[in-house]
Amino acid sequence: MAPDVRILVCALNEASGGESHETLHVDAIFRTVEDVVEGALLRDMREQQVDRARVHKRMPFLGAGRGNDELGRAIQQIADDFDIPVAAINLLTDERHLEDVDAYGLTSIVAETRQPLVVLSGAPHPLVGENAYLQTNGIDLYAGAPLILPDGECVGATVLLDYDPRTFTDKDVARLVAAADDTVLRFGGREAATIP
Repeated sequence: MAPDVRILVCALNEASGGESHETLHVDAIFRTVEDVVEGALLRDMREQQVDRARVHKRMPFLGAGRGNDELGRAIQQIADDFDIPVAAINLLTDERHLEDVDAYGLTSIVAETRQPLVVLSGAPHPLVGENAYLQTNGIDLYAGAPLILPDGECVGATVLLDYDPRTFTDKDVARLVAAADDTVLRFGGREAATIP
């Protein structure tokens, strides 16, 4: 099959409730027509965002916290504050992030909706479906908050990942949004020169 073809299933029959994307050998399974339409629209927007990112090559958050730099320490502090194993900044323009379509899809949902996204393994999110990145990596919690620059552009997400079951309350969501906003304030202006 062509690498850019994805197979989506809309399983409306109650008897199909036990089916998963794995048992059906498809990329995603949705339970309502509305979820399919919204998912397809978001996928189209993601593809447009990827195309724009490749053309503009804007790179805020220089270094993206890889290593023991100031941004890396700030990201680690976010993980420590939430007592969670992984915190990260996922940027729409990061070529390494673009390579994992399912992980990039989560960041795109956060960026396109400009809203926090929380996905727990026991309760799949209607915009996400059954995400292969989360399932194959054993991620029980994905929580992302948008990184919105002062000019209004959303460039990615501050993300928390946990491999163990946990709750993530509305208060936790508000704390994550505040952490993302603080990250933008402190590091959002660090931009590399335009890449040829």
